[in-house]
Amino acid sequence: MYVVIFDGFVTLGGMGGRKMNGTWRVGRVMGIPIEIAPSWLIIAFLLSSGLALEVFPAWQADLAGYPAWICGVATSLVFFACLLGHELAHAWVAKRFGQPVRRITLFIFGGVAEASQEMRSPREELCIAIAGPASSLGFALVFFVLAILAHQLAGPPALGAVLDWLALINTSLAVFNLVPGFPLDGGRVLRAILWARTGDLEWSTRVAATGGEWFGWGLIFLGLTRLFAGSIITGVWLMMIGWLIGQCARGVQLDQGIKKALSGLKVKDLMSTPVMVLGAHTRLQEAIESHFLKRPYGSYPVVDGARVVGILDRAQVRALSPEQWRVLEAVDVMQPIDGAERLTPDQSAADAMTRFDNVGASRLPVMQNNELVGYLSLNDIARQVMWLDRSARVQKN
Repeated sequence: MYVVIFDGFVTLGGMGGRKMNGTWRVGRVMGIPIEIAPSWLIIAFLLSSGLALEVFPAWQADLAGYPAWICGVATSLVFFACLLGHELAHAWVAKRFGQPVRRITLFIFGGVAEASQEMRSPREELCIAIAGPASSLGFALVFFVLAILAHQLAGPPALGAVLDWLALINTSLAVFNLVPGFPLDGGRVLRAILWARTGDLEWSTRVAATGGEWFGWGLIFLGLTRLFAGSIITGVWLMMIGWLIGQCARGVQLDQGIKKALSGLKVKDLMSTPVMVLGAHTRLQEAIESHFLKRPYGSYPVVDGARVVGILDRAQVRALSPEQWRVLEAVDVMQPIDGAERLTPDQSAADAMTRFDNVGASRLPVMQNNELVGYLSLNDIARQVMWLDRSARVQKN
């Protein structure tokens, strides 16, 4: 059975600007939330059934039926525990460097650890990136030794098959993720090396991301060949993994281009004024008629006197019924605001981009001395980037 699992330690736009919503939080390790996306159930079932119906019966002729299914489910769970260990290795090293890790998520294509800051040095990048594959190779070595002992001591054949597969799959995970292309660990290793040698982060990122794009196209081509050869599931799986890697690589390049365009700019250079606000006790029906239907903004700050107390988003209002619009006030529905959801005028525009990614908002209030002085939206940033791009093309021509 062909198994390809994506792994990543992503920052900012490293996942192409895509977020995984609707995840289940199953606990915390080292203070880091561990979440499982519903799509993980799909890969867990496919892997368990593939082991039970194909791999183990082929390796052990007498291992079939319920015993094979028990081994398949148990083995897949152990493997995903190893995958979580891989992500935790990234996270542990990141925390040693003072890098905050937002969460670790297991989903249909594997696992990903999400950070909220970009790397500050090649050494930091290299150490964090190499920690994941190193942990997978460590797991592989442990299972390899246990498999040898199981075979030499004439243990249950099923146990030997399980340990053999776990050693093989962890080795494969390490090797696959060392491919030198973003967003795989090998892409980060490549970027760290190029960054250390040239001092040019932008160029290093572009080279590593280009490698990721080419590798993604290679997987898509390989998937097509498998598809035409009759291996439908394997072919489709390879094509999906290739597409994901390509999208992530392009997202990294886009993010790098945006940060370059915003270099030297501050929030006050881009923010919008004056600010349209909603009173805390404004009825939702009035907010819809006077703001959401008449203006292009998707969210508004909610003020109680001169103090900003929250943000009311269009999606929050849409989730309610017309009957609720007539009785509820903005303060009843708004998302309370804290320090993580506000900007300052002198904050760099690049830092603001990071804040948008962390909060998951499209507009954020700009505060100075606890007073609302402006509003910055992703549209404001996009207009600036497009204007700079247009100006650069005019100068080039």
